[in-house]
Amino acid sequence: MKSNNKKIARHLNIKGRLIFLAIAICAALAATAVSVAGQSGALKVTSFPSGAKVTIDGTDSGKTTPMSTSLSIGDHTVVVSIPNSGWNPDTRTVTIVSGNNDLSVTLLPLLTVGPQGPKGDKGDKGDPGAQGPMGLKGDTGAQGPQGLKGDKGDTGDPGSPGAKGDKGDKGDTGATGEQGPQGNPGSDGQPGPAGPGGFRGMEAFRNTANDGSTAVHLWTPPAGVTRVMVEMWGGGGGGGPFTGGGGAGYSRSLIAVTFGTIYTINVGGGGLSFIPFGRESTDGSDSSMVLDGGGVILMSADGGGRGHDAFFGSGGFGFSSATIKGGGNAADAAGGGAAFGGTFCPNGPQTGKGGSTLNGGFPGYVLLIW
Repeated sequence: MKSNNKKIARHLNIKGRLIFLAIAICAALAATAVSVAGQSGALKVTSFPSGAKVTIDGTDSGKTTPMSTSLSIGDHTVVVSIPNSGWNPDTRTVTIVSGNNDLSVTLLPLLTVGPQGPKGDKGDKGDPGAQGPMGLKGDTGAQGPQGLKGDKGDTGDPGSPGAKGDKGDKGDTGATGEQGPQGNPGSDGQPGPAGPGGFRGMEAFRNTANDGSTAVHLWTPPAGVTRVMVEMWGGGGGGGPFTGGGGAGYSRSLIAVTFGTIYTINVGGGGLSFIPFGRESTDGSDSSMVLDGGGVILMSADGGGRGHDAFFGSGGFGFSSATIKGGGNAADAAGGGAAFGGTFCPNGPQTGKGGSTLNGGFPGYVLLIW
């Protein structure tokens, strides 16, 4: 009996060890799964216009914007395009971090010449033209075969002249005569067709001050320029004591201009930061294009809101009637919000960004293309 009890106890001891080992293996596998999951992040891609194809590291994602996908942490090449359309593709290098990652792309239009229009309707029949000059005399026809001998007739009329003899050899070239006087200039020909359109110039306007003020520039269109594409960002809001400032708004439109007219270009400054016992933070100032003398605002982009001890800095807005416009991001706790479109701004992604806690906002930017 004791022998059987020992066998049972030994069997139970081995079984318990096996169960403990299985539990330890499951725990290790779970920890490995958590570690692997932490090595990826979510990427959200949006574009203007939407419905664009997204290719990641040379592989078609099979999705169109707006879209989301999961990628491993690190650098990835992202191409946003609309095949066989009038939009240029856009290629970006995106660094994926753990958590959420956003990419916003604005595609630029291709400059092309349209196809030839359809053939117009047939016009009315014109009036008969004047009679032309008499044509040259034709060659004499060949002589026919000889006929049968007839009775001697009366003396006939004189026969037709014989065929023209062969052309003689070319004579020697005569001496060159003196050069005659120069003739009068001929009349101007018809203007040729207009060539395809294209960019002829551009000018950028910046704000280099760090005091929150607005930079004022004066611009006059060059001769022959009647329209100009205007792209602008406002200034970012200043950081508060506990929260960051908001990002600036963005606007883009094609504006009609007049040669000889002066236009005022205002570039918004970044808002001032909060200084303990010294000053409050301030909003970022607006950027705008104004018809000089009349005070008419042709387009503007709002600055970002200031950070505060009780609320986050809000994002600025784009011009209500702009062809393309967008609002800046609000601040997230201590970090400043990004301006709309900062990722594709020629002046750099910090343009119009709100300041972090106790730091000033970044100034705006204006670009004219004609």
